[in-house]
Amino acid sequence: MISINRSFILGSLFSLVASSLLALPADKAVILASVQSELQQRLLSEYPFLNDDDLQITLNSSALVIADDSNFSRAKVRYPSHNKVLGRLSLPVFFYNANEELVVTQHVISNADAKATFYYLKDKAHRYELVDKGLFESRLEWMYGQPDRAIRDIGLVSGQEFKYRVSKGSILSSDMLQAVPVIRRQGKVFAILKSGGVEVKAKAVALEDGNQGDLIRVKALLSQKELQGRVMDDQTVFVTFLD
Repeated sequence: MISINRSFILGSLFSLVASSLLALPADKAVILASVQSELQQRLLSEYPFLNDDDLQITLNSSALVIADDSNFSRAKVRYPSHNKVLGRLSLPVFFYNANEELVVTQHVISNADAKATFYYLKDKAHRYELVDKGLFESRLEWMYGQPDRAIRDIGLVSGQEFKYRVSKGSILSSDMLQAVPVIRRQGKVFAILKSGGVEVKAKAVALEDGNQGDLIRVKALLSQKELQGRVMDDQTVFVTFLD
């Protein structure tokens, strides 16, 4: 197992950051430093809230064998087409001779992880309860194996609400939350209908939650007809479809 110091990467080999697109010398140290740098860049691109010091990248190079008498002229590493490089990856390394012929394919095994803040509920959260920092305990933990949609900055979702009841000890994630709707299901609204220059305003009840601009269903209280309309504000739905 080998873990290369970041200062080494960013020193004389800094120019190899784009190594996934360039041929490399058939030198083990250069290849490993290039792999480490490439994985680091991909992690920071995928998770911009991370810092260099949060990352842990370990390379297993036992399967990477370059003999003194090998006829390897250059090498090229194949990386995934995406930036999701957390966890274990097997990266193929292709070695070519001076005639640009492929001689052999070997592998470098990478294990990448990073530490980030996760927010755990101190107690259960109820449906429609507003997100507040006091509801959570923050912990610095390794990211691999944790929910992809975990909230990293609780300030960005403060004031949103829980869509459903969430149990104690759950990690806060975006799929639990929604913006507080302008109109709440079963709330009283006015349904506005326009036809031939005539505007009709009828009392109705909302059948769905909705924010401004959303299409929701409402039921007219007098006729009991179900209508569909666009939310204009917290009291008004402009009817666009009559059932």
